[in-house]
Amino acid sequence: MAFQAAYFGLYGRTECTYKPAMTKAFLHGRTEAIRTVQPESVEFTKMFLSEAYNQERILALRRACERHVALMKECSQGLRQDRHIYALYCLYQRKLSENLDPLPDDPVPNAATTAQAALPSIFADLGWNLLGTSILSTSNCGNPALRLLGLVPLLRVDTALATSSRRME
Repeated sequence: MAFQAAYFGLYGRTECTYKPAMTKAFLHGRTEAIRTVQPESVEFTKMFLSEAYNQERILALRRACERHVALMKECSQGLRQDRHIYALYCLYQRKLSENLDPLPDDPVPNAATTAQAALPSIFADLGWNLLGTSILSTSNCGNPALRLLGLVPLLRVDTALATSSRRME
């Protein structure tokens, strides 16, 4: 929520945000994408920079965090759609390249070369492009081995919070 509030404070808009959820409970499980921008988080970011009372801000933050925790649980249980749809997209690209059973060293199909084929409507939808373009990512920002990776977003959060004339108490 801090990343989204800081970004909204700096740029006045909400952007697609990516956060990974571990799916290691599944055989070969890796991650699912948590799309953290939800109505509750948008309400919080707007309220955070508004004239609202601190109690209202805290309540909005609590609702946004509760929704976020629910999303994380759903994603970890494989109950969201992001990776499933992406897998279908990758299979479609493989079909167009006529290589449905690739070897590990085979090249990945180039979307530019397959773009001439008519995309199924789900992949031609504007929502697909929007979800596939993450502006903010909270992936690995807390890992000490990647300290410099997290430096720029964290500076943005600090700057936005420091310049906000109204802070949450």
